[in-house]
Amino acid sequence: MFMFDTQKIGEKIAQFRRKKNMTQMELAEEMSVSFQAVSSWERGSTMPDISRLPQLCDTLGISIDQLLDNSPYLPTVEQLLEPGETITEPIPAQHLVELEPVIKPKELSSVIRHNKEGVLFDSFYQLLNLIPFLSKEDTESLVRSHRSLITSINDFAEIAPMLPSELVTEIISTLPQENLNLSTFLLLSPVVNPNMVQHLLEQNPDILESAENVAQLAPFIPRDYLNLILSQHQFSFSQEELIMLAPFVEQSVLERLLEENIPKIQSIDDLIELAPFISSQSLHKMMQNLFSRE
Repeated sequence: MFMFDTQKIGEKIAQFRRKKNMTQMELAEEMSVSFQAVSSWERGSTMPDISRLPQLCDTLGISIDQLLDNSPYLPTVEQLLEPGETITEPIPAQHLVELEPVIKPKELSSVIRHNKEGVLFDSFYQLLNLIPFLSKEDTESLVRSHRSLITSINDFAEIAPMLPSELVTEIISTLPQENLNLSTFLLLSPVVNPNMVQHLLEQNPDILESAENVAQLAPFIPRDYLNLILSQHQFSFSQEELIMLAPFVEQSVLERLLEENIPKIQSIDDLIELAPFISSQSLHKMMQNLFSRE
């Protein structure tokens, strides 16, 4: 929930506007915003961007402290309004997370870039909540300076797609690699190289016990390793899964899988999708089998 009592702040904006004998339209013109924006502020539905607070307070003849009613978050707001190369007081990361709806991206980026060591993160989840609002450059900088908060690959996978492949590989190489889930593999596999995917799968062999999982991960697994897995286990693939697998396995392996699952090939359209990956002899045999069922 947003940290400020927006209802109370809205009442203050309305109170001081009336005290200045201004209409909502006049305040909107002074602030270069729409009448609807001012109306929304005063109803407590939204708050002005933090960057607009000095102009708003000057227009109303009050201080930011008066408007925010001595909020404990006032030092953070002031730091956001005047970001510098150093900070006098560390900023709790949770303040940034909760203030994000009213922080312009450039102001947030400035604080992160200048003060990444002075923003106090208590947990990885604060990083996770803030990172979606940052650029890739700022995300990388923040992750590098807070490596100690990253203790689980399953958690880290959620931000991995926003980071360079080299950094992702470097970090997961230092973390416990057992008990990874499928979601983690689906997030990490497009980011790291196939050899790392194989290494992680070898630490978590149960992931490849499911035909569905094998089909989903096939594009990211080294071909030799995928062929080995398919030769060592008996899988029951659906027709969709066989089509997903086709581009990533050896022809002989695919043809064996098709023979084992041939009743699942239900239409000529399925054969058309598989045709580029199998021999003409196998294709002819499958067509005969299909037509004999009609």
